[in-house]
Amino acid sequence: MLALCVLFPILVFSLPVKIPIGAFYWDSYLYLDAQNRIATGQLPNVDFFPPVGALGYYLFYWLRLVLPESQPMLAASWALIFVTVPLMAVVTWDSLKTNAVTTLLVVLGFAFFTIVPFNTTEYYSYPGYDGFAIYNRQGSQLIYVVAAALLFMRQTWLQGVVIGLAMTALFSIKITAFLAAGLFCAYALLCGKISIRSTIIAIIISAIILAITELTTGIISAYLRDIFELVTSNEGGLIGRLLQGGARTFGVCAPAALAGLLLLFAAKWQRLDHPAIWIFVALAAGVFFESQNTGGQELIFVIPVIVYAMFIVLKSTIAPPMVGVLLLLGAAAALPPIVQTTQHAARATVTALKQAPLEHENLKSMGDVLVRDFLVERETEIRQHWQNYPEAMMHYVELGQLPEFVLFQDFAFQAAWARNADMAVTALLKKEAEGLEYKTIMNMDFTNPFAYLLDKEAPKHVAIGADPTRIVTKLREGEAEALADTDIILVPQCPYTSNIRMLSDIYGPALVDHKEVALSQCHTALIHPRLQADW
Repeated sequence: MLALCVLFPILVFSLPVKIPIGAFYWDSYLYLDAQNRIATGQLPNVDFFPPVGALGYYLFYWLRLVLPESQPMLAASWALIFVTVPLMAVVTWDSLKTNAVTTLLVVLGFAFFTIVPFNTTEYYSYPGYDGFAIYNRQGSQLIYVVAAALLFMRQTWLQGVVIGLAMTALFSIKITAFLAAGLFCAYALLCGKISIRSTIIAIIISAIILAITELTTGIISAYLRDIFELVTSNEGGLIGRLLQGGARTFGVCAPAALAGLLLLFAAKWQRLDHPAIWIFVALAAGVFFESQNTGGQELIFVIPVIVYAMFIVLKSTIAPPMVGVLLLLGAAAALPPIVQTTQHAARATVTALKQAPLEHENLKSMGDVLVRDFLVERETEIRQHWQNYPEAMMHYVELGQLPEFVLFQDFAFQAAWARNADMAVTALLKKEAEGLEYKTIMNMDFTNPFAYLLDKEAPKHVAIGADPTRIVTKLREGEAEALADTDIILVPQCPYTSNIRMLSDIYGPALVDHKEVALSQCHTALIHPRLQADW
C-alpha cells in the first residue's frame, strides 16, 4: 500500500492527464507562482509573503523539476509523499512487530487519503477536483503520521526520529497543524506513550533542521514574523471558529465523543494512557485545526486513534454487548471522511468522461483541466455580460459585494478566469514579438501565475494568495518599492470585483507613475514609465 502511494502518482504523471476544474481552482495557481519565484531565486517569507509555510512550495518545486509537465493541482497534492511515505514506512516497519492487523488498518487509511487528492467536503453543487485546501490536507496527513507513530511504535530512538521529522515538517507546512499535533505529543509524553529519551531526540532533530535552515536562508525567523503579523491582523472570533469547526466535523465528532464517554464508564484503566482520553485529544486537536481552515481532509487523523481504542476494547473485559456498541460507534466515527471523500472523488472522476479539455494557447500545464460543454457556453456569455454592462459590475464593486456569493467556487468563473489569463498572455507574447522588453509582472488579483506563464519574474515582497480581507491588508516593508519598480501589473476586468478594488486601493499609492493601457479583451495593464514609450 505504501508503494502504491508512490507508484500511482508516477503512473498518473506519465500520462497526459487532464482533470475536471473544481471549486476555488485558482488556489492551485499559487504553487505555480511559488515555483517561479523559487526558480528565480526568491525565498518564501524572506522575499515574498506566503499564507503558509515554505515546505509545501519547495516540495512542489522539486517535483516539477523532475516532472515539469505534471498536472499542477495533482503535483501540489502528491508532493508531500516525499515526506510522509518514508516516515509512514518506518512506522509500519516498527509497528508490524507488535500487531500486523492494526498496522494494516492504519496504513490503509493513510494510503487512501494520500492517493485520493480530494477534500472530504464539497463546496459546489457540481463535482470537480479541488484546487483549494491543499496545505490543509497536507497538514492532516502529517498529523496522521504523528498519531500513528505515537500510538503504534515502540518507545525507541526511532520513534523520536519519526516524531522529530514529522513535527518539523508540520511546522514548515502550517503552524496550526503543528499546534494540533502538539496536543498529541503533549498527551503522549504525559501518559508515557513516548519516552523522555525519544522526546529529547525529536527536539534535537527538529532544532538542528530549523537552525540550519535559519542560518542558511533566514526563512524561519521571517516565517515567525509573518505568523505574528497574520495573527495580529486576524485576531478575534476564536469561539465562533471553534463552533464552526465542530459543526463541520459533527459526523466524526459525535460518534467519537460518545464512544469516548462510554469507554470512560465501561472500564477502569489504572494508568493515564486511556483510549477514551486519546479520542478526546484527537477531537480537540481536530476541531482546533479545522477552526482555522475551510475545507481539507477533516479529522482523518482520528482513524488511527479509533483503531487503537477499538483494539484495546477487543482485548478488554468489557461486556460483549457494550463491545458491540463501541465498535459500531468507532466505525461511525472513522467512516464519514472515507465515505465522503470516496463519493467526492467518484463523482468528479466519472463526470470527466463527459467533459472536454479547456481551450487555450499559452497556459502550459496550468491549462490541463476539463470543463463541461454548458460551462464553456456560460463562461463566454458571462464574459460578454461583464463587458456589455460595466455599470452593473461596478455597482457591485461600490456595494463591496461580489457578482454572486459563490463566485470563486463557480466552475464557470474558474474556467473564464483561466481563459481570460490565456488571452492576456497571448497579447503580451504578441507585444514581446513586436519588441517589448520587460522583466517583472504581477496580477492585481488573488493569484499571479503570469510570471510562470511568461517566463518572467514576480516582484519581491508581494504576497502570493493576495486576499485583501486576510493576507494583504496594508503595504508591507519593501512592498511599495517593489511595486513601484514592477514593469507590468495586470488588472482583470471580466469581472472587476470588489476584491480587485481593495487591492488597487492598497497597492495604488505605489503605482502613481504607472499608466493604465488596454491589453486584451478582459485585462488592462499598468505600465511602468520606462515601458510607456514602447507600448
